[in-house]
Amino acid sequence: MIRKRLYLYSILSMIYMGFLFYVSSIPIEIEVPSFSALDKLTHLVAYGVLACLIYLALHETNALKGYVLGVAFAISFSYGALNEIHQYFLPWREADVFDTIANGMGAFLFLVALRLKIHNRNR
Repeated sequence: MIRKRLYLYSILSMIYMGFLFYVSSIPIEIEVPSFSALDKLTHLVAYGVLACLIYLALHETNALKGYVLGVAFAISFSYGALNEIHQYFLPWREADVFDTIANGMGAFLFLVALRLKIHNRNR
């Protein structure tokens, strides 16, 4: 059962990463202000979900005991930063450091919430 969950969350993480890459590659038709609250909230939620999926995949392994939160954060934050760099090279998109910050904040906040939920459930 643990192996099945490991594969499930790993595959879901990769599919979701592909989805984020695809969405960040398509041209946007409307002009989005550089610091739009809705835009930052979207980044926060998108990379929070990614961090949780990665955490759930890594949590099923014994290799990273004690480091799962940090590794899940590092992977999701790094992926968000690389995705912003990728957008820099697209003429119809732009890279934004505030998007990268929102990505990291989302990953952090969602991981803290998930960890608290798991901790309270195991009491």
